[in-house]
Amino acid sequence: MQSILEMGCVDEILIIDTGSTDNSVDIARSYGARVIIPDNLDEYFVDTEFGPKINFSKTRNLTMSEASGDWHLLIDADEELKGSAKKLKRFLSSMGSDVEAIAITFKDIQKDRKYLQFPPPRIFRKGKCQFEGIVHNRPIFKEPAIMFTELEIWHYGYELSPEEAEEKHRRTLGLLRRQLKDDPKAFDTYFYLAQVYGQTGEFDRCIEFCVKYIRNLGYLKKFNHSIYYTLIQACMASDNKVMADKWLGEAIKKLPDDIDIAQAIIDYGVWMKKSHIVVKGCEKFLNCYLKLKQNPLTMGSRFIYNFNERKLCYALFHLTTIRFGEGRFFYDQLIKEIEELEHGVQDAIKEDVKKYLDNLQVSVKLQNKKPRSKKAEVSE
Repeated sequence: MQSILEMGCVDEILIIDTGSTDNSVDIARSYGARVIIPDNLDEYFVDTEFGPKINFSKTRNLTMSEASGDWHLLIDADEELKGSAKKLKRFLSSMGSDVEAIAITFKDIQKDRKYLQFPPPRIFRKGKCQFEGIVHNRPIFKEPAIMFTELEIWHYGYELSPEEAEEKHRRTLGLLRRQLKDDPKAFDTYFYLAQVYGQTGEFDRCIEFCVKYIRNLGYLKKFNHSIYYTLIQACMASDNKVMADKWLGEAIKKLPDDIDIAQAIIDYGVWMKKSHIVVKGCEKFLNCYLKLKQNPLTMGSRFIYNFNERKLCYALFHLTTIRFGEGRFFYDQLIKEIEELEHGVQDAIKEDVKKYLDNLQVSVKLQNKKPRSKKAEVSE
């Protein structure tokens, strides 16, 4: 909440308390927040195989209906605002009536490093958005969202102890199964079940729900193409080459310029020990990364797994080592073959190669570089 106040961009902070047992309400009110505790709290929970769990869409919709103001910024308890909001109100006032949502950069932070990044809609015009789904709720509004680039949300929801991670897993799995039980045609649930099983290493079940999701594409309001990356990774993790080949091939056809599929090509090439495939994936990855850096909205509002500096360095590392290896191979071939040439030509070629290598001055200086602070690493 401190990060919201420091931005100075909101006129009201509204919190829905769904049963806290500590002093959260008092802390929230000390920051000037208006706290709503529903009288009929049971209506905001659903029964699951793991006990009653919160209906996230219902609480979000209550927040939206109770909040004042022309625009609503949604932020969760495990999130923090970063960047600058000085121009936000002027930006919102400049929006035409046809604009119903504003996207801002979302960064998932794990172990003090950015894990993934994408631009979801998080600011909505009053009365123009409703959420669906009891878990992994989806905002329903007239698209597209407009990007505000100066503000970010940092998410810390996966910085959990093993016990907390297990509880979150049970909560999510219980809500997803309940959602599918209530509505067997809620095919988007397959997507999130695939993620859950992939995270817990149940790769056969992950593959099962990935395939179910893809096969019901025609019934979905909005298809999340991230499913292909999840599926390909699960196929490789379960050592299923036939399915990995099949789904990677389909993904490349459907998503020729997708950064996650480019990463999947790299991983597949490394897995198969085929350097030409790794190179193809690295080159595609670098091209996709540059485009996303220039215009984040080209990825849409779905989350992207591999748009981060760690994966960029991973691609650059493989491309560098492979290219250096190729260069050494051709250098050895050159030195061998020029022995057949007359001495004057040999000497000229050797001199040119020496000048090139001297000019290249390749050296590793990482050990001499001062370590950056954790804050600096995250903010890149």
